[in-house]
Amino acid sequence: MATPELVHHATGTRTKSSDYRSVPPQRKTEDDSAKPTWREQLRRASIIVAMLVVVALTAWSALTYYNARRNSPSSVLAHTVERIYTIGYQKRASATLEKKKKTGNYTVDHMLVEANPFGTNTTSLYVFFVTDQLMSVSYTVSAPETNFPDFTRVVTTQAQRGRTHEFQVTGLIPSTKNVVTFTLTDVDEHTITRQYTYTMGDVLGNEPVRVNATFFADNSTKLTNGLYAVMPEAAEGSSTHFAFLYDSSGILRGEIPLKNVKGTRFITIGQQTCYAVSTTQFACVDKLGAVKNFFNFDERYSLFSDYTTDSNGNIIAIATNGNAFDKTKEVGTYVVRINILNGKMTVLANLARLLNSYRTTTVARALTADGGSSDGAWNWLDLDSISALDDNRYLLSSREASSVITLDVNDSPSITSIIGPANLWNDPKYSYLVMKKNGNFADFAGQNDIRVSNVNATGYTLTLFNNNYAYSPSNPTFNWSNALPTASQRIQATNSEARSYVYTYAVNTQDNTYTLTSSMSTPYSPLYGNAQFVDDAVVTVDSQAATWSAWNNQGTQLVKFNGHEGTNVNGARASLGTVYKVQYCF
Repeated sequence: MATPELVHHATGTRTKSSDYRSVPPQRKTEDDSAKPTWREQLRRASIIVAMLVVVALTAWSALTYYNARRNSPSSVLAHTVERIYTIGYQKRASATLEKKKKTGNYTVDHMLVEANPFGTNTTSLYVFFVTDQLMSVSYTVSAPETNFPDFTRVVTTQAQRGRTHEFQVTGLIPSTKNVVTFTLTDVDEHTITRQYTYTMGDVLGNEPVRVNATFFADNSTKLTNGLYAVMPEAAEGSSTHFAFLYDSSGILRGEIPLKNVKGTRFITIGQQTCYAVSTTQFACVDKLGAVKNFFNFDERYSLFSDYTTDSNGNIIAIATNGNAFDKTKEVGTYVVRINILNGKMTVLANLARLLNSYRTTTVARALTADGGSSDGAWNWLDLDSISALDDNRYLLSSREASSVITLDVNDSPSITSIIGPANLWNDPKYSYLVMKKNGNFADFAGQNDIRVSNVNATGYTLTLFNNNYAYSPSNPTFNWSNALPTASQRIQATNSEARSYVYTYAVNTQDNTYTLTSSMSTPYSPLYGNAQFVDDAVVTVDSQAATWSAWNNQGTQLVKFNGHEGTNVNGARASLGTVYKVQYCF
């Protein structure tokens, strides 16, 4: 029996201005006896004028939208993204789908398919249908007009098989025809397939559809079936950011719009994926792409950098207080908790109070994205990441101080230990808190992305990305050469010896020591970046070069992706600019 094809061609999709072209009308001759009357001529002229007005308005709207999203900071795009992350938008989208589900008889031969109804992934489809038998589902996305590889995902396994099927298809290729092949398997392992064709519009951002991927000899280590969440700086002049999802071949498989915040990380709370969509708001999205919960900062607080969760799923974030900024220009000194049950925000600690003696030795300067400094803010700690030891103790990474600080928020907040340069913390108020090195190894400098694991009564395991860059605009008189002699003090590598590292420590909280247990060398990345352990592999980022790599545990590079070497479907060159973080997930 022939396999039926469900054909759908997108209407009203995002259209580039270059896709619009004028077609000259064809002339046809008429003899004088066939000429219409003056009334008929007037009627025809009115119809033609009306049609021209409609075409002109349609083209103008599309061109305005395209030019606005490309060029204007206060663009249609920014307004659209702002609207997506509202309760009203999400409720209307859900209501529309529910109405269609109730009024239609959707089967495997007549599926309900909607393009990105919730607005949270521009290259996705919502799918709903019902089967008579218990069945499992998988799908494969193909782009026959390109040379891109197929993309396959399992929706439900045999153990999860059911009769009602509702899910999100990810991985469609923009600006081309996509064929989605659904494979359904019953309890007797009999399978049926159905196909759905969708012509995807253009992406909202400027990202490459394919980045250059270089694979190396060792293929023995395989990453699990996931996607790289790539979080770059926004395009120049744009107030809209994105997180992009790339597969293991370097093909764009998802575009997640954000408001006025760089992508930081994705966290899982229950069955939902949560992330910051702006500096004042988190969104938690379900498997369909629907935003089920919004969580907001109170009053004048805003997200400064990183966030994590406690054991109850509450969000713990590094924040800036707007009132404090107005007085002193200070940023990123607060740690706050947002309760996911009632949405209430609580201030857990203000580092400006806990470390005030050190604070008074610094000046009101802040690091800039190009490695320089500015007096526009007082970023004397530059807390770039946070990780939980338990519900009362959190590790904070201070890039400015090249230190990892333990914060205890139980009852009265306090600093209980510091891993960092002893001569930086030689004030008697802090010197007794500095942990001792157990062994002879180089210290980290300007580190990012601290992660905690194996927490027990005697200590924990600490991993971090050692940028190996010792520079502090807020503390310009401190002698970093003496404190961290092995660290670089240049924003650019001057020779092949400059490297960054992935460090793993065994931290003993009983005897107040830490031991370097593993070190993996990576290309020099003085600012930003991260390191993530995934099964038997490690994912790292060279932020300034806009590259990310996967390595095995022995430090052998498996694959390298270059965000500066990318193309779109039409062959145009595209680049990701600065990549702040890459997280292997989804």
